[in-house]
Amino acid sequence: MSARKGNVSVLRGARLEAMRPLQLQPLQPLQPLRAKKAALRRQQQQQQQTPSARLLPEAASQQTQARSRTLASGEGGGVNEEEVIRRLSTSLWALASQEDLVESEKRFSVGTVPKRAMDKYVQGIVGFLNDNHDGEATTAGVSPGLVAAVVAVIFVDRLMQRHKDFRVCRSNVHRLFLTAVTLAAKTWRDKAIPNKFMAAVGGIPLQQLNTFELDFCKMVGFDLSSSADEFWHSLAILLNA
Repeated sequence: MSARKGNVSVLRGARLEAMRPLQLQPLQPLQPLRAKKAALRRQQQQQQQTPSARLLPEAASQQTQARSRTLASGEGGGVNEEEVIRRLSTSLWALASQEDLVESEKRFSVGTVPKRAMDKYVQGIVGFLNDNHDGEATTAGVSPGLVAAVVAVIFVDRLMQRHKDFRVCRSNVHRLFLTAVTLAAKTWRDKAIPNKFMAAVGGIPLQQLNTFELDFCKMVGFDLSSSADEFWHSLAILLNA
């Protein structure tokens, strides 16, 4: 009889335990998740609304157009090469520094910023091309190395217009310019300089330059042409920057 009462007590205890309300864990607040999603939406909208930066503005002033004609004619006392390099380097570095505030671009980057200043980097490449010009004459007073540098800027600007999401930043601007000027030298020179020498001057491995070169060609749709008018126009923009 006592065993039977014990069983009844156990059953009653089990029933009472089952009838107790469940102890639910408190729900995590949704505010942080909603705020994160809202911030992501704002960032995407901002990227869509923000016009992509340009090295070479499409609309040129009358002063730029006049200077372009003067440069093409060979008049006006020639071109100050050091001044062009300084302005070109300043434009590249200013654009790279501005974009670094938004997000770091992984393409054409190995994650580190070269220690050489941008103007010294460009000057070194231009000087190397001039020292190895293979007897090529200047173009209306512009050295072969400077011609390649200006055409490189045209190519970089073209890439940026084809890929609105691409950002020039401090970790890729040196290698991006090196890749563009390597391609520019091949399009404007009768005899191209081997990539191994360009890689050595730019301070990167040959295989890396070869990879960057192919990536660049694909990104611009293998459009590596540039007319004389486009060159003089771009040079005038840089001089008026």
